[in-house]
Amino acid sequence: RLLALRLRVAPFAIGKAATAVQIGYIGLQLGLLAFDLDAPRLTTAAAWTTAIFTILSGLAYGQVLLRVLVFGGRTA
Repeated sequence: RLLALRLRVAPFAIGKAATAVQIGYIGLQLGLLAFDLDAPRLTTAAAWTTAIFTILSGLAYGQVLLRVLVFGGRTA
């Protein structure tokens, strides 16, 4: 039944922002490893920021899926 739903989702700004933050986080971690630096406060702040953006993005896309499941209509 789930595969039969007509679901068309356009990218959200929060999803694009989450992707950018995730790439930045990976770049930060690789940079810290490459230069053998230790920045625990920066790493923690970056991890929390990445987690928040990722959760918000997941909730936004989950809301679209929930609308389609409940109302059965198309969404964009």
